[in-house]
Amino acid sequence: MYGTRGQYIVLIIIAAVAALATPALGKSFPHHRQGLQLGFGLGGGGFQVVRQHAGTTTHSPTEQGGVVALRIGYAFDSRFVLGLESASLSRQYADGSVTISTFVLNLTWHPAGGGFFVRGGLGTGAAQLAASLGPIALSATDGGPAVALGLGYEWRLTRTFALGGAIDLRGLDLDDTAEPDWRLHNSSYTLQFNWYL
Repeated sequence: MYGTRGQYIVLIIIAAVAALATPALGKSFPHHRQGLQLGFGLGGGGFQVVRQHAGTTTHSPTEQGGVVALRIGYAFDSRFVLGLESASLSRQYADGSVTISTFVLNLTWHPAGGGFFVRGGLGTGAAQLAASLGPIALSATDGGPAVALGLGYEWRLTRTFALGGAIDLRGLDLDDTAEPDWRLHNSSYTLQFNWYL
């Protein structure tokens, strides 16, 4: 989806994990989920700024960056996990950086109690811009409500550890009191590391 080297590397890693894990499916551990879940994700993603003013919507070019996600949750059974997830996408420029962070309450559903999952959540988020103009450093932060949707697959490699891949879409509505209205859309491809304790 994004024509950058980093994005292709992330997709190749996820495909390699799938290929390596597939032969072991016959002897894999069952997807038992009950109790505490801890996890994190690493990968890449892209973001786009959407501006709405006087009935006209304008989309910026898509920019890419690195993604880190952390999560903690509780598995009620093998199908449902309720958790908190923090995700951050960062893009570095020659004279500054952009960081988009979201913090959402997620419900993850494993339809058949197996490795495939879909998830969605609501929460809050913020976008931070930092730039240097010669000796002057500028910084600005704006935030608002956030929504997240995702899907993926995980392979249970031990009794308590699962490795997988996920694609997530997130939207952040920046809290402007008047027009123009600003929103941020971002997506990510991550390698997922999950522990079920």
